[in-house]
Amino acid sequence: MSIALPKAEVRAEQVVPKTQPITTYKKCPKCDGLLETTTGGDVWWCKTCNKYLALFSLNVEKDTTIAGKEYDCYEIIDIGSNTMVSIDLNVDGGPINFYIMTPENFESWKHGRDVSYLMRQEKIEQKSFQWLTEKEGIYCIVFDNTRSNQTKKVSFKIRC
Repeated sequence: MSIALPKAEVRAEQVVPKTQPITTYKKCPKCDGLLETTTGGDVWWCKTCNKYLALFSLNVEKDTTIAGKEYDCYEIIDIGSNTMVSIDLNVDGGPINFYIMTPENFESWKHGRDVSYLMRQEKIEQKSFQWLTEKEGIYCIVFDNTRSNQTKKVSFKIRC
């Protein structure tokens, strides 16, 4: 037996739209802060580290806008050794530079010091490439627009 409630008794806060994203939380492996995602677990944001993180077993598709004289950095964490990483990159608005480096080298790069790149691709607008990790660890993927005054729209896919 079912009972139908009059429509007047249904409150707005009881209705959740099907399109509302679900936010998931977990502990950040770097700082023990709180990671959150609304993408289903591909890309995570750590408020404490103030960084995006991507977790191993990755299939990330993202669009981002990078202002002139700025950069974006994404960290891939817990990636295994000898893992093939495939990257597809499209840039609207002119070329950017793309780097993969360790977190220590990324910190040096931010301060203008010499760094050792694991991958360095300069002045690219569209490119697909693969990169094989040498060891297990954390890697920084950097989209560098610091040499331009123009805002760029970057679309990328990363799979491993």
